[in-house]
Amino acid sequence: MNIYLHENIKRLSKAKDITQETLADFLGISFQAVSKWERGESLPDVVMLPVIANYFGVTIDELMGTDKIRTEENEKKKEEEFLLFQKNMIENVWHFMWMIDYYYQNYSDFLSSADRLAVLKINADLTDVIYAGDDNIKLAKGVIYEDMARLYFSIGDKENGYLYLEIVVDNWINWFTLFESQDAQLYKSPLFNRLKWNKPQRNAGTNIYLNNLKTATEYDCVREEERFKQCILRLEDIIKL
Repeated sequence: MNIYLHENIKRLSKAKDITQETLADFLGISFQAVSKWERGESLPDVVMLPVIANYFGVTIDELMGTDKIRTEENEKKKEEEFLLFQKNMIENVWHFMWMIDYYYQNYSDFLSSADRLAVLKINADLTDVIYAGDDNIKLAKGVIYEDMARLYFSIGDKENGYLYLEIVVDNWINWFTLFESQDAQLYKSPLFNRLKWNKPQRNAGTNIYLNNLKTATEYDCVREEERFKQCILRLEDIIKL
């Protein structure tokens, strides 16, 4: 445990504008003893502490720095509590996200379009909590955004449908490209540090997603539109690289 007595004697002496000799004369000791205190080489006798504290007009706790020590210990304890709470919170959020995803995948037929969107947006917000500070958070939200794009198209809201579809395509291309570099930040991401696919695997994954775009009935309303075709072409182009 740190003792701040030597620092406090120097600080208080300076504030009071006194020398080591002045303090030594008041206490009836040598100035060399005071010098050792200020250098942290020795400590005053315990019976002198109330006298020194009274001379400087402070409490013994303030003189010794024990109030600072308690503050440091409290801050350390709060930090430990915070880290534990954060760990438990993230685990609970993960579990809640899994429950919401299961709920959506299995029971969305019983929900209105508005309720489906609400569920997806909750999961997107929870993803922000899980991946706070992670540069690849948009990739983590790709599956959610794809579901949102399909849902928007299915209810005839093309503008929002394209908004989320193009985000998904952008993220997919970025994901594909980042895998080309062994030193990419992607490999440091907790989300993708186990997904180091080789190029054939990445091509296969892209083809699966392309097939979803080409066959999912939610995209029937825009399948012949140029904006939708551009999304398809952009994905096909990265497979050719």
